[in-house]
Amino acid sequence: MKTIILLVIEWSCVIYETTACDPGWMQHGDSCYFVEIHNHKHWFGAKRWCESQNGYLAAIANYDENEFLKTQLRRLAPTVHIWLGGTDIAAEHNWVWAYTWEPFGFSDWNTGEPNNAGGQEDCLTYLVGLYLWNDLWCGSELAYICEKPLHPGLLIG
Repeated sequence: MKTIILLVIEWSCVIYETTACDPGWMQHGDSCYFVEIHNHKHWFGAKRWCESQNGYLAAIANYDENEFLKTQLRRLAPTVHIWLGGTDIAAEHNWVWAYTWEPFGFSDWNTGEPNNAGGQEDCLTYLVGLYLWNDLWCGSELAYICEKPLHPGLLIG
Protein backbone atom coordinates (compact mmCIF):
# COMPACT_ATOMS: atom_id res chain seq x y z
CA MET A 1 0.00 0.00 0.00
CA LYS A 2 1.27 3.34 -0.95
CA THR A 3 0.93 6.21 1.36
CA ILE A 4 0.82 9.59 -0.16
CA ILE A 5 1.64 12.39 2.09
CA LEU A 6 0.58 15.71 0.89
CA LEU A 7 2.26 18.60 2.45
CA VAL A 8 0.57 21.84 2.07
CA ILE A 9 2.74 24.77 2.54
CA GLU A 10 0.83 27.88 3.13
CA TRP A 11 2.44 30.89 1.64
CA SER A 12 1.14 34.15 2.83
CA CYS A 13 1.71 37.49 1.34
CA VAL A 14 1.11 40.75 3.07
CA ILE A 15 0.78 43.87 1.00
CA TYR A 16 1.41 47.18 2.69
CA GLU A 17 0.37 50.43 1.18
CA THR A 18 3.20 52.94 1.36
CA THR A 19 3.90 56.40 0.14
CA ALA A 20 7.27 57.65 -0.91
CA CYS A 21 9.03 60.50 -2.62
CA ASP A 22 11.23 60.01 -5.66
CA PRO A 23 14.99 59.89 -5.00
CA GLY A 24 16.34 63.37 -4.32
CA TRP A 25 12.96 64.68 -3.15
CA MET A 26 12.16 65.45 0.52
CA GLN A 27 8.90 64.51 2.21
CA HIS A 28 6.87 66.78 4.43
CA GLY A 29 3.24 66.00 5.17
CA ASP A 30 1.50 64.82 2.01
CA SER A 31 3.99 66.44 -0.35
CA CYS A 32 7.44 65.89 -1.78
CA TYR A 33 9.83 68.78 -2.46
CA PHE A 34 12.83 69.18 -4.74
CA VAL A 35 15.22 72.11 -4.33
CA GLU A 36 17.21 72.93 -7.47
CA ILE A 37 20.06 75.26 -6.53
CA HIS A 38 22.52 74.70 -9.39
CA ASN A 39 20.47 74.95 -12.60
CA HIS A 40 18.93 78.42 -12.28
CA LYS A 41 15.92 79.30 -14.45
CA HIS A 42 13.54 82.19 -14.93
CA TRP A 43 10.18 81.66 -13.23
CA PHE A 44 8.45 80.25 -16.33
CA GLY A 45 11.33 77.85 -17.03
CA ALA A 46 11.31 76.69 -13.41
CA LYS A 47 7.54 76.20 -13.60
CA ARG A 48 7.91 74.11 -16.78
CA TRP A 49 10.68 71.99 -15.26
CA CYS A 50 8.58 71.24 -12.17
CA GLU A 51 5.65 70.30 -14.42
CA SER A 52 7.93 67.95 -16.38
CA GLN A 53 8.50 66.14 -13.06
CA ASN A 54 4.72 65.85 -12.49
CA GLY A 55 4.88 68.66 -9.97
CA TYR A 56 4.60 72.43 -9.73
CA LEU A 57 6.49 75.35 -8.23
CA ALA A 58 5.93 75.12 -4.48
CA ALA A 59 2.58 76.44 -3.27
CA ILE A 60 2.81 77.09 0.47
CA ALA A 61 -0.45 76.43 2.26
CA ASN A 62 0.41 77.14 5.89
CA TYR A 63 2.94 78.14 8.54
CA ASP A 64 4.17 74.58 9.12
CA GLU A 65 4.95 74.00 5.45
CA ASN A 66 6.66 77.40 5.22
CA GLU A 67 8.84 76.68 8.27
CA PHE A 68 9.80 73.25 6.92
CA LEU A 69 10.95 74.79 3.63
CA LYS A 70 12.81 77.63 5.35
CA THR A 71 14.67 75.10 7.52
CA GLN A 72 15.64 73.04 4.47
CA LEU A 73 16.75 76.13 2.54
CA ARG A 74 18.95 77.37 5.38
CA ARG A 75 20.73 74.02 5.12
CA LEU A 76 20.74 73.54 1.33
CA ALA A 77 20.74 77.01 -0.20
CA PRO A 78 21.81 79.69 2.28
CA THR A 79 23.06 82.13 -0.37
CA VAL A 80 20.48 82.08 -3.19
CA HIS A 81 17.05 83.48 -3.94
CA ILE A 82 14.46 80.74 -4.57
CA TRP A 83 11.42 80.78 -6.86
CA LEU A 84 8.07 79.75 -5.39
CA GLY A 85 4.84 79.21 -7.30
CA GLY A 86 3.06 82.47 -6.53
CA THR A 87 2.28 85.16 -9.09
CA ASP A 88 0.15 88.24 -9.64
CA ILE A 89 0.85 88.32 -13.37
CA ALA A 90 -2.84 87.92 -14.27
CA ALA A 91 -4.04 90.77 -12.03
CA GLU A 92 -1.72 93.12 -10.16
CA HIS A 93 -1.90 92.78 -6.35
CA ASN A 94 -4.01 89.60 -6.63
CA TRP A 95 -1.47 86.95 -5.63
CA VAL A 96 -2.37 83.37 -6.52
CA TRP A 97 -0.64 80.00 -6.71
CA ALA A 98 0.00 79.26 -10.39
CA TYR A 99 -0.73 75.56 -9.86
CA THR A 100 -4.34 76.15 -8.78
CA TRP A 101 -4.94 79.85 -9.49
CA GLU A 102 -6.24 80.05 -5.91
CA PRO A 103 -5.41 83.12 -3.79
CA PHE A 104 -2.87 82.76 -1.00
CA GLY A 105 -4.41 81.42 2.21
CA PHE A 106 -1.13 82.06 4.03
CA SER A 107 1.69 84.52 3.38
CA ASP A 108 5.06 85.45 4.86
CA TRP A 109 5.97 88.68 3.06
CA ASN A 110 9.08 90.63 4.00
CA THR A 111 8.42 94.15 5.33
CA GLY A 112 7.32 96.42 2.48
CA GLU A 113 6.57 93.53 0.13
CA PRO A 114 5.07 92.95 -2.31
CA ASN A 115 6.10 96.30 -3.76
CA ASN A 116 6.12 95.69 -7.55
CA ALA A 117 9.36 97.68 -7.86
CA GLY A 118 9.68 99.15 -11.33
CA GLY A 119 6.20 97.88 -12.16
CA GLN A 120 7.62 94.51 -13.21
CA GLU A 121 7.67 92.25 -10.15
CA ASP A 122 5.03 89.58 -10.66
CA CYS A 123 6.60 86.36 -9.33
CA LEU A 124 7.23 85.10 -5.80
CA THR A 125 10.63 84.34 -4.27
CA TYR A 126 12.12 83.53 -0.92
CA LEU A 127 14.65 86.29 -0.17
CA VAL A 128 18.19 85.00 0.25
CA GLY A 129 19.11 84.44 3.90
CA LEU A 130 15.85 85.74 5.41
CA TYR A 131 13.55 83.36 3.56
CA LEU A 132 10.73 85.83 3.76
CA TRP A 133 8.60 86.36 0.68
CA ASN A 134 9.46 88.90 -2.00
CA ASP A 135 8.07 89.80 -5.40
CA LEU A 136 10.60 89.86 -8.24
CA TRP A 137 10.80 90.18 -12.02
CA CYS A 138 9.86 86.76 -13.46
CA GLY A 139 12.77 86.86 -15.91
CA SER A 140 15.42 86.65 -13.17
CA GLU A 141 17.32 83.34 -13.23
CA LEU A 142 17.07 81.78 -9.77
CA ALA A 143 17.06 78.50 -7.92
CA TYR A 144 13.60 77.01 -7.32
CA ILE A 145 11.50 74.57 -5.29
CA CYS A 146 9.19 72.03 -6.90
CA GLU A 147 6.38 70.31 -5.03
CA LYS A 148 4.29 67.27 -5.85
CA PRO A 149 1.98 64.96 -3.93
CA LEU A 150 3.31 61.80 -2.38
CA HIS A 151 2.72 58.94 -4.76
CA PRO A 152 1.27 55.69 -3.47
CA GLY A 153 3.17 52.47 -3.74
CA LEU A 154 2.98 48.86 -2.61
CA LEU A 155 5.41 46.99 -0.40
CA ILE A 156 5.04 43.22 -0.58
CA GLY A 157 6.39 41.21 2.29
